[in-house]
Amino acid sequence: MEMKEPSIINTPYSTIPEGTSTYPNHQDKEGGSSLPLIAGLLLIIAGVIGVLTWVSVLFIDPSMIESVLNAQGQTLPITADQLQSILMIYSIIGIVLSIVELLGGVMAIKRRLWVVAVVGGVLGLPVIGPLFLSTILSFISFVLLILSKKEFKE
Repeated sequence: MEMKEPSIINTPYSTIPEGTSTYPNHQDKEGGSSLPLIAGLLLIIAGVIGVLTWVSVLFIDPSMIESVLNAQGQTLPITADQLQSILMIYSIIGIVLSIVELLGGVMAIKRRLWVVAVVGGVLGLPVIGPLFLSTILSFISFVLLILSKKEFKE
């Protein structure tokens, strides 16, 4: 049998062998889908937003808290120093969770340790961020990681 060369279609952008699709098949250079890459990037973005948010909360000045409490004219059963202590504890927890989220994003991009990537997505849910952005990005990446479990090397 003779092997027939495929005819070539010339387009303004490239030369495409006839019979091949010009649409991307959502595969990256490793042969898998791009879902882990997208999930990893979303986790990294959410982690950076979370770290920035909680670091800014960590450095809130007690005098600023007092001015907000005094502006409302209400008496609260908590002082500004106590409120700052509570915010500091939440900030440290948020920063730690954001770092785990960043680690999960790196593992997702490398397609290694699926469990660590999923844990990063789950622990990113309570990070919140501005307008719940970190939570939304973590949830989306969590779903993408669940869908792409087969593509990870344990």
